[in-house]
Amino acid sequence: MYETRLALRSSKRFCGDACRQAYWRSRQQLRAWGIPEQPVCHLGRFEDYAHDYAGRLDVIITDPPYSRRYLPLYTALGQFALTALKPGGWLLCVTGWGTDFEVRTSWNAAGLEFVTEEFYRMPEQPGDGTRPTSVGVLLWKQYEKPILWYQKPGTRGDRRRGVTRDRITEPVISTPEMNQKQRRWEQSVSAFRQIVRKWTVPSDLICDPMMGWGTTPVACVSENRPRCIGIEVRPERYAYACQQLGLTPAQAAD
Repeated sequence: MYETRLALRSSKRFCGDACRQAYWRSRQQLRAWGIPEQPVCHLGRFEDYAHDYAGRLDVIITDPPYSRRYLPLYTALGQFALTALKPGGWLLCVTGWGTDFEVRTSWNAAGLEFVTEEFYRMPEQPGDGTRPTSVGVLLWKQYEKPILWYQKPGTRGDRRRGVTRDRITEPVISTPEMNQKQRRWEQSVSAFRQIVRKWTVPSDLICDPMMGWGTTPVACVSENRPRCIGIEVRPERYAYACQQLGLTPAQAAD
């Protein structure tokens, strides 16, 4: 499957010589670090890989669970970003409306710089969310979710270019690309391809430290961003992501 998606990569086009030279400098640096030009998947806690990629990641794209009981996970993600991102690197995180204030407060205090907040409109899925309150239970469905856009502090020379579009919308497709009944919290590859296309360039080293079922690395490969790192703590999700990328577990960590 990975070879099929790799075949989608077309000849590279650049805006000018400066862009072309920057791409090849970045590619040579990644080769010097021993990072292959293909997806790499790790099984385990993302915190354990922070120093392996310290100062090497260009962009983090991830979709953690949204419940308040997972707020410590967001705190750990902020520390991971501060360690693993290059100066000026970006953290793009889909989160829930019920936790976005706490997440932003935590990341602001840690020293990450808030850029803006955009929205991801996911396909409708059956089922209600529930939240206990002081006077009962609140039922709700979250279809438009915030995408928090943060960056690691850097100098003027570390700045990246980005384009705001306000909303990422899942296109209407005949065959569903996600099945949250069988694979909880799975997201749409088509929508994440838009995120990858919007916030990254082909030379970037991209990481999803909570890759789940592998949506982010699959989207990266489909958008000619072959250098992507996926980390997942749950073995069944890790195995499925490796399958989607055409990797065996042994190859995934090479």
